[in-house]
Amino acid sequence: MTKSTEQHKIEGTFRGHRHRERLENVVPHAVPVKPQGLGTFGEHVWNIVVDTMPPGVLSPLDEPMLMMLCAQADKWYTTERLLCDSPTDRTLQRINTGYMESFIGIAKRFGLSPWDRQKVKMPKGDDAATQALKKLLESRN
Repeated sequence: MTKSTEQHKIEGTFRGHRHRERLENVVPHAVPVKPQGLGTFGEHVWNIVVDTMPPGVLSPLDEPMLMMLCAQADKWYTTERLLCDSPTDRTLQRINTGYMESFIGIAKRFGLSPWDRQKVKMPKGDDAATQALKKLLESRN
């Protein structure tokens, strides 16, 4: 698992050019609220993501993307089960692959693998959009 910025500071391995702009340094920690209507597998994915992410990684800003991740997980799981009954159905295989690829694409944005997690960074704080985001986050506290 990738170390948090705080862990790098404690161990003396913090490097500003690598760790200063990480998302965890700007967005305040808040657990996203699980929406109604997720399927069983989608709820399972939601719980895994929310329960295992280190503090400070998730915020309410992540709710829509997390909902999409869980919806794709539900769709993949459903088609995977249908493929057990019809393993040679080419159309179902293509649909299943599409759901899986969509899930993986969204999962990368959450940094759900150690490789992807270390690439999640916040843009430099000089531009107007970043300043607006910081003001929004500060106002939510």
